[in-house]
Amino acid sequence: MSDNSSAWDRVDAKYFPTAPRRLTGSAQFTTDNLNSATFTIEDFWSWAYSDLKTNASRGVLAEFLVAQAMGISTGVKSGWEPYDLELPTGCKVEVKTSGHLQSWATKELSEIKYSGLKAKLFNNVTDKYSETPTFNADIYVFCKQSATQHNDYDVLNLDQWQFYVAPVSYLKRKNQKTLSEKGLIKDGFNSVSFDQLRAEITRFEKEGELTSPSR
Repeated sequence: MSDNSSAWDRVDAKYFPTAPRRLTGSAQFTTDNLNSATFTIEDFWSWAYSDLKTNASRGVLAEFLVAQAMGISTGVKSGWEPYDLELPTGCKVEVKTSGHLQSWATKELSEIKYSGLKAKLFNNVTDKYSETPTFNADIYVFCKQSATQHNDYDVLNLDQWQFYVAPVSYLKRKNQKTLSEKGLIKDGFNSVSFDQLRAEITRFEKEGELTSPSR
């Protein structure tokens, strides 16, 4: 990964953010008005993120699940890097999410597809983004929320999640903007459970240049 790819290191920048601190649910919003009602970060989180069926929230949840599986969820989610997670070894991980059900009414179940596989890199020398999108992670984790009935959808049930893990060499060979679950299965990838996810990511991390599973 190029050293010029981080949005945190803009050349000639004057204002550098401090590292975000991890909040707790009991942290309270403050005011000098002692008569004002107080409320907490947990109140905000419950209001903003209780519907984890929305695409944006479900995507963040999937990133957390992968981070939790890999034992790297003790920090704070990064919002500016060209990948989602970084393992202790330096391996970059991109997490993509899909599900059959949406937070709005649909006529049919959604097909499991993963888009946005490429992204433009920020260059802190030119202060611009690259013209051509690229694959910017070493390993890609494709997460599937498998519930097919809204009454059965349980956001806290890890058994409703399936994960496909693929190396960037595979994505470069395919060179597609979008991948489908059907395509991954056709190419020999098998889903793993949450309990199996860490071992699967570690396997691909060690194998490095594997382009597709052994068949």
